[in-house]
Amino acid sequence: MKTTFLTVSALALMTGIASAETGFQYGAIDFDAYGFGANDSYAFNLTARGAFDLGSMGLQVDGRVAMLTDFTDSDELYSVGAHLYTSVADGHRLGGYLGYSHIPTSSRGIVFAGAEGLFDLGAVDVEASLGVMRFTSGSSPTFANVGLTAMFDVAPNVELSATYAGLFPMDAGPGGQVNAGLLKATYYVPNSAWSMNATLGYTDGNDTMVYGLGLSYAFGAQSVDRLFTPHDLNIAHLGGGT
Repeated sequence: MKTTFLTVSALALMTGIASAETGFQYGAIDFDAYGFGANDSYAFNLTARGAFDLGSMGLQVDGRVAMLTDFTDSDELYSVGAHLYTSVADGHRLGGYLGYSHIPTSSRGIVFAGAEGLFDLGAVDVEASLGVMRFTSGSSPTFANVGLTAMFDVAPNVELSATYAGLFPMDAGPGGQVNAGLLKATYYVPNSAWSMNATLGYTDGNDTMVYGLGLSYAFGAQSVDRLFTPHDLNIAHLGGGT
């Protein structure tokens, strides 16, 4: 019930923002489902993102509800984030982010902060981020949080992307390095705001293959085509572990 309420609230919030005179530019609502080969578990993510024009700066806000389940037990994850950025030469965007994730079953929170950029390099678009991740309770160390994605147009309305994501412990404490590599193929439905995607990857978080399917709906000005990726405790990168 709580998940349903937050899901509906996120959808209503983003729809309301889109129709208001608030400098809103564009946004997206994404649903992703993942399966993990090693532990027979599944993850479901619902994400809402919106970008706003602040004059010389831009602001993106996002929220995510995630559930990890083996259909006998489940964990939930709730995340919010903000990205403040500016556009520079040739369509590049540089900025910083701040995010927070909460795991109700463990009463733990995770704070994320760092720098990020989106770069239009012609044949390829690149998104890169470097930051820190810190649990608000317990003895877990601070982690460096690294992300790099390259996106290629391989056919009309078809995009292929490759992502590396890594967590690196910065001080003493339980928890080690986690690496993930993901390949995603996205098809943009012609004359439509919809797109669909399929993901295949591997993470050593639980030493498992990752399989995913997703659906996205974009709204607002379609001339601005990319949003920053939310920064949170991404279950797909951890192989189903939280």
